[in-house]
Amino acid sequence: MTSSNAVKTAIANILLVIAITLTIASSASAQPGNSAEARGLMAEQVRHFDFDLDGDPNLTLIFRNSFDKRGRQTGEEEFWLDNNDEVYRKSVGVTTLDNSGTVIAMDRLIDSNADGIDDYSTHESREFNARGDLVLRVTETDVGMDGSIERVQLETRTYNRKGHLTTFKVERDDNNDGTVDYVTTNTYEFNQRNILKRFYGMVDDNNDGTADILAVLEYSHAKNGDFTGYTQQVDVDADGIYDQTTTSVFQLNNRGFLTHWDLKTDVNNDGVVDSGQTIIRSY
Repeated sequence: MTSSNAVKTAIANILLVIAITLTIASSASAQPGNSAEARGLMAEQVRHFDFDLDGDPNLTLIFRNSFDKRGRQTGEEEFWLDNNDEVYRKSVGVTTLDNSGTVIAMDRLIDSNADGIDDYSTHESREFNARGDLVLRVTETDVGMDGSIERVQLETRTYNRKGHLTTFKVERDDNNDGTVDYVTTNTYEFNQRNILKRFYGMVDDNNDGTADILAVLEYSHAKNGDFTGYTQQVDVDADGIYDQTTTSVFQLNNRGFLTHWDLKTDVNNDGVVDSGQTIIRSY
């Protein structure tokens, strides 16, 4: 795989993990017991990346959420750790809530080299439909911490009559000149039981109207409808040939919350697993 394709693969993986997380969260009504976000308060999520499968994580990401006594989210923290478990990047976010306790905004400060000095900030605003589904998220980034906005990202979501997420689109203006530079579009398919069965992803990394990365996921479920895993295939140059395959297995606790998530990736589709990732959640 060329370095360009490797970068595209990394982008696709980030996109797909986000999309899968959105899928699990948004499908709670169809999958009772499947969404921790819908039924509990996720205090911490830890993701271990083992790129060379030597058993020693090359990268660890820790996400922590804080809540008030009424269970409303008040903030979040994110830490990036190297293979020596030393923090090399961190961010802190503070929420703004409406009268019902819904998070309508998030302000983050990011220390990109963990030297104690914030390097850039983001302001995120959220809009919801009458049913309470998130339909729009706008993130503005101040790269130089000078009060000016250098990057704007819009995320839009649509839902079916059952309240399931059906499309998720990201549009990014990298220099805030009013022109979209990057687009991703994800669509979701459900079976007759309103259980998610398939996901399609497309990345247009220069917004020229032509897909640059394509991806498809096929989900597996237990008899009660809970997610048990998926198979993901990525076409990093949109030539119709899949270049990478990832298999994933979920573990749920006795309350139906996602607690363990193992991924194994064959980065060149030669039948040999090349890297792994483990995600652990606690509540």
